[in-house]
Amino acid sequence: MKFKPAFSKCIKTLGHCDLVTPTISTIYPHPISSTPYPIPQSLQTHAQNYLEELIAADIIEENTAEWASLMVLVKKKNHTNDNPSLRLALNLRLLNNVIDGCSYPLPKIQDITTKLAGFKLFTVLDLNSAYWQIHLPKEYRKFLTFTTPWKTFQFKRLPFGIKHAAAYFQSMMDKVLSKCVCNCIHCYQDGIIIAANSIQELNAKLNDVLSTLQENNSTLAPDKCSFATQEIQYLGFTISSQGITPGINNTDKICKFSTPKNQKQLKRFLGMCGYYRHLIPDYATKVHILNILSNSRTFTWTSEHKEKFEELQRTFFSKPFIIQTD
Repeated sequence: MKFKPAFSKCIKTLGHCDLVTPTISTIYPHPISSTPYPIPQSLQTHAQNYLEELIAADIIEENTAEWASLMVLVKKKNHTNDNPSLRLALNLRLLNNVIDGCSYPLPKIQDITTKLAGFKLFTVLDLNSAYWQIHLPKEYRKFLTFTTPWKTFQFKRLPFGIKHAAAYFQSMMDKVLSKCVCNCIHCYQDGIIIAANSIQELNAKLNDVLSTLQENNSTLAPDKCSFATQEIQYLGFTISSQGITPGINNTDKICKFSTPKNQKQLKRFLGMCGYYRHLIPDYATKVHILNILSNSRTFTWTSEHKEKFEELQRTFFSKPFIIQTD
């Protein structure tokens, strides 16, 4: 396969792009350290094996440092008691409070989805363990030390959850794909979308993208990629040649949302609906009375609120709104 190096099925063959160099600076002079979370006895052997895999893959290394964040082991969707599947995450809340941020603009989701609508074919590419494909310079690794019940380790790659990870990763991907910039190729974080109106055009653009990924030592997760489909679910939207509609999963959640009992529940509902505000004509008027209630000191649900709440749900249920490109 010509583009086999552009795909990675495991962390041992993960890419490592050097187009960006993360930095970490603190606004607090004293190290922050946390006591490790206990790990259930049933997961301890699997956790230790997983940490050894990460060491072998050059993702983490043993260390001793004054800084220490909490390790969290998250069960993946395919996790079972007989076949545990874990993902390493860090609780970086305390660290994020004392480090400077990094300013880099993320693409506007509305702009991407609007440009993609109307194309006939789509290919979706997903980078494998995306942030781990960025090397972390030695002088900053101490800040990303984490504790376990057995040892302490530090990251050699950029972990998910640190304040400026998304900015650095988007910057890297924009540089990687700079030669492929056009209205039919877009990248938001670890997801790359290629759109076209013919299979020949789609394959040509795919070759361009795979070539530049391979040149920059960036790798994709083959099981998360889809090729030459007529409709895609992307960033919460359904996109096809017919245009754009809210994604199926989110539409279902909105339509089945129970009547809010307090401001928190109402704000959650409005947040879900507001993500699609550009698809709903006169949206601000439709939610005006609900917005007022969500920010009031008391929560009094009236028939007017009920009417506007159900009207919004009907809007999503009937799906009358589609945006098409010119």
